[in-house]
Amino acid sequence: MATGGLAFHQWRGVMGDGDLHPGGVAATALLLEWLSPYLQDGSPVLEVGAGIGNTAGRMAARGWSVVALEPDPILFGILRRRRGITALDRDLLSHTAFHAYDAVVAESVLFMTDLDLALRHIHRLLRPGGALALVDAVWTARVSSQAAAEFHERSLRWFGVPVASRRRLTWEEWRHALARAGFRELHAARVTAPPPRASRFDRIRRIGWRLVRHPRHAIRSIVFRRSMRALGLPAGALEAWAYVGVSRGSGADEHSAALEASP
Repeated sequence: MATGGLAFHQWRGVMGDGDLHPGGVAATALLLEWLSPYLQDGSPVLEVGAGIGNTAGRMAARGWSVVALEPDPILFGILRRRRGITALDRDLLSHTAFHAYDAVVAESVLFMTDLDLALRHIHRLLRPGGALALVDAVWTARVSSQAAAEFHERSLRWFGVPVASRRRLTWEEWRHALARAGFRELHAARVTAPPPRASRFDRIRRIGWRLVRHPRHAIRSIVFRRSMRALGLPAGALEAWAYVGVSRGSGADEHSAALEASP
């Protein structure tokens, strides 16, 4: 596969690196733990912007029937080889389903959409009482609307993917958007990047291995880290949130209330 001219998320995918969303594997584990009481073996689940399919694979391993959307051709080329899921090369708004989903999962995806439009479409794809699980980076009040737009455009130009939404939407504004779209919040928590588990020696050894096997990618990783520092995001400009809510509708509140009351 050609590697020249790839955006940050594309070459990370080529390298086999997924879980690029805030909080990484730990955030995904939290979302799946929150979702599990609402799903059973064979439950139809949609993942939006599935990347190379790490989360899709974890959900399929739980016995859920997973449809994974990924419009990026580089990432989709990897995703389609993953067994146990249905991979489709399309984006959220172009996707329609013959049957309603029990859950929709989106990790670091919705910030790149028209949020109100995307949430309304997700609501239509879910059955009444179906769950939306998401994790995303959001702006805080420490950043002005103008600065948020500038950071968005600059990071998009440098990396091929923005650091956060162009509009300065805080988590409270996300919550209002979710409520407007017809979702009732069940779980929400701030997430942080987990500390590296590997020792300093292991990390240096891994970087050295990549320099030998994939020198271009290793160098790009170093350049990316330096560019992120050069981006100049002030401390506390961004925070990340994980969320699960259920769609309101006929029977939705009764369904979720019964689950919450169960032991």
